[in-house]
Amino acid sequence: MQPFYAVAPEQSLHWRTAEDLPPAARLISSPSDPDARDGQKRSTAWTGSKVQLTETWDDATPHLITDVLTTPAPTSDVDVLPTIPQHVAERQRIPGEHMGDSGDPTADHL
Repeated sequence: MQPFYAVAPEQSLHWRTAEDLPPAARLISSPSDPDARDGQKRSTAWTGSKVQLTETWDDATPHLITDVLTTPAPTSDVDVLPTIPQHVAERQRIPGEHMGDSGDPTADHL
């Protein structure tokens, strides 16, 4: 869905109002990448995708990336959090303790 529309084929295009815009997951945000979507996290906004990185975190060993998950930009971190342990298990990289940033500082253990 585009951020503009034509009432009739022979008429010029009109920008949609904020109230008429589709949800970010459906709005085409880039003419060069039809899969790019608008995303925002806290005060940072972008057009594209979002990446979730999983890494080891042990003081005695190097920190290594064990999983990379790319999602549409408006996808909530909380929505993909349950899938990360499954991806790590498929790679046989299950940690002794799995922590995740769920956005809730009181619930960061999985």
